Amino acid sequence: MSLHNHLELMPSVATRAVTVRVSRQFTGTIECVFDAWLDPVTAGSFLFASDAGEVVRTEIDVRIGGRFSFVRRENGTEIRRAGEYLSIDRPHLLAFSLTDNTRKPTVDRVIIELASVGLGSLLVLTHEMGLERYAERHRVESEWRRRLGMLAFICPIPRGAHFSPVQRRSVTLA
Repeated sequence: MSLHNHLELMPSVATRAVTVRVSRQFTGTIECVFDAWLDPVTAGSFLFASDAGEVVRTEIDVRIGGRFSFVRRENGTEIRRAGEYLSIDRPHLLAFSLTDNTRKPTVDRVIIELASVGLGSLLVLTHEMGLERYAERHRVESEWRRRLGMLAFICPIPRGAHFSPVQRRSVTLA
């Protein structure tokens, strides 16, 4: 077998995934944290919000195969993030594809896993990207940390609970 034929049988370098993983413990219940991702108003306030722009349009069709779209206006330009729900298992798992109109067409996958921890919850977010986005991995990880920090303010401490939040972060690149 020639080297050329051998290389054709191997997976393309471009299809190897770059994975960013961020985890955070929340004082809010697992249901509150999960539902925040699917409510148009709540999701618009943390998911793709930024200091430089405002979310002007949000559409969410919550079902497997359903689509979502967030449009943010920033410096006169509309930035659109959209995707399709791949898995919904309330309140433990949410997976969706993610595209962005500000860069060449790529489809990322985001997986949200949740577990109850005491009176609060633990969220593990995994963002899978193509190799062409390798240089962006640290920025993506930082953005998700910021978004999860905003989410922490949305899901309050359950009534009667007395504990302080703990935040854990990690990045796994594969």
